[in-house]
Amino acid sequence: MKKWLCFIILFSFAEILSSQPTEVSKFEFSDIAIVDAHPIKISENNCILVYLLSQKLYSSSTTNNGLNWTTPVVLKDVGSISSFTGIRTNTGRLIIIWMTVTQFFKIHSDNSGVTWSDQLQIGGVLFNAKNVILTQTSDNTLWLTHSRAGNLYISKSSDDGNTWSTFETFSSTTKNTYLSINSVAPGKLLAVFQDNASGNQDIFSSKSTDNGITWSPPVPILNSSRNEEKPRIVKNSSGILRLIYGIQKPTPFSAFTQWDVEYLESVDDGETWSASF
Repeated sequence: MKKWLCFIILFSFAEILSSQPTEVSKFEFSDIAIVDAHPIKISENNCILVYLLSQKLYSSSTTNNGLNWTTPVVLKDVGSISSFTGIRTNTGRLIIIWMTVTQFFKIHSDNSGVTWSDQLQIGGVLFNAKNVILTQTSDNTLWLTHSRAGNLYISKSSDDGNTWSTFETFSSTTKNTYLSINSVAPGKLLAVFQDNASGNQDIFSSKSTDNGITWSPPVPILNSSRNEEKPRIVKNSSGILRLIYGIQKPTPFSAFTQWDVEYLESVDDGETWSASF
């Protein structure tokens, strides 16, 4: 997991910034034991970074676009946790959701992270869920996705995260993980996810024209001989879709590979994609 920390932070910032990041700098409270991190944009230069360290969720904030950060504080002692996710909804509410070995929990803040609600459970008992992702589409629906035994599942909320639908199956191939959903047009959604049916990690997409009731058969976006992993689909203010992912590449040393962060762009709602950046 540690090898992915820089990737997680970088591609998360790509979601909240309107332009391509020009510089990568070290978080001033970095710790080698941090295993997951999610920046959440509050306003143009303000951001909260929530991260997992020693089974506790911490938060630190910046008001100058990441140049300086406040001293981290503990949000929640979560105990055993498999993954977590966070988002700022269209109403300004901050939501953090995490998964223990058997259950989903959430907290929220309606004052930009100054105070947080008590934790609430989402759904019933679920074993071995992981790779939790939370997104919001243009109709204000929240989409909570996770993988379990290689299958993908979706729960939705239409009331700013107060209540959630029962988890439904998105795919049942036993080879899928990391499902990210975004709007491309009114009633039309694009989902991207990781698939390892070929023996290495590839990235596929599926579309819905009825707001997520049904989905088209998956088609590959990235399926080279390299591992392409952990996709996120985001849309900027100009309507350009960006598919952000990690890719494993060779190095001059045969025993070592390196992980890079790349992205593709689409200006036609995911029909075609640019070369990688």
